[in-house]
Amino acid sequence: MRGWWWKIFLVLILNMGNAAAAYPERPIRFVVAAVAGSAPDITSRLVTTEMTHELGQQFVVDNRGGAGGTLGMPLIARATPDGYTMGYGNIASLGIAPSVYAKLTYDPLKDFQPIGHIADSYNILAVALSFPVKTVAELIDYAKKNPGKLVYGGATVGSTQYMSGQLFNQMAGTNIRAVSFLGAQVIPAMALGQVHMTFNGSAALEQYIKSGRIRGLAVTGAKRLRAFPDLPTIAESGLPGFEVVAWGGIIGPAGLPPPVVARLNGVLNKVLKSAAGAEKLIGIGLEPGGGTPEQFGAYVRKEITKWSEITRKAGIKPQ
Repeated sequence: MRGWWWKIFLVLILNMGNAAAAYPERPIRFVVAAVAGSAPDITSRLVTTEMTHELGQQFVVDNRGGAGGTLGMPLIARATPDGYTMGYGNIASLGIAPSVYAKLTYDPLKDFQPIGHIADSYNILAVALSFPVKTVAELIDYAKKNPGKLVYGGATVGSTQYMSGQLFNQMAGTNIRAVSFLGAQVIPAMALGQVHMTFNGSAALEQYIKSGRIRGLAVTGAKRLRAFPDLPTIAESGLPGFEVVAWGGIIGPAGLPPPVVARLNGVLNKVLKSAAGAEKLIGIGLEPGGGTPEQFGAYVRKEITKWSEITRKAGIKPQ
């Protein structure tokens, strides 16, 4: 009896290995819970194009934007776990969403299989030229002397732009009010002096800062941006420990066969370490990621805990 069960087990293991060696045998659907042309979409297309060259099968991007990225995520969670449907999961849809949406239709930890960390991006804290501050320290001092009078513009609740300001208020002891804008509309509004400041993506702000139309003060990450080496981090500008990273990676539905996960993770890491893959990501203001599925999953869990505490302190009620 024991020998019979052992033979079945051995056959199953061999079949899994053969399936992994042949995978993929047809195109892979890649769900991006964001609109075409957005940062998640651009990042996903760049990386999956490189992965296509390695795997020999095309990734077909399926854009499903809306509600802070939460509308498209169930399509990944409910997919058959065969390796032919996966997608892009990021800080908004996995890390922050559980704290700001009361009726989330997926569980960020139970419904997905982490595959690999693609990249990180940082926001830049920038101010209008008409606003008389040139450093983070001066901004904090001005805000404390004028409580409730300053306004920062960002995207909706749950975005890294909005949440960066909430964390800043908590750590600096300031009361800077938030005003939501659609997309990058806040940038020209700030350039015109209608908004005092913003926390926004480096790609969106680059042309405005380098042309002198707005003033960059610092970056939200733990290290400086390659595109702006002279801009300090907020942490080194007077708020030690401040860090907001807009991360993203590849996820699939829970239950993916381990050999398929290992295959995809290996190809992703190869792309991220290649000159072509790394240079393309750096060229759009991203820092290449990498690592194991386990490391990516642990990072997601850590971020969920972090943003749960920040939203609680900010008094943000799940909607």
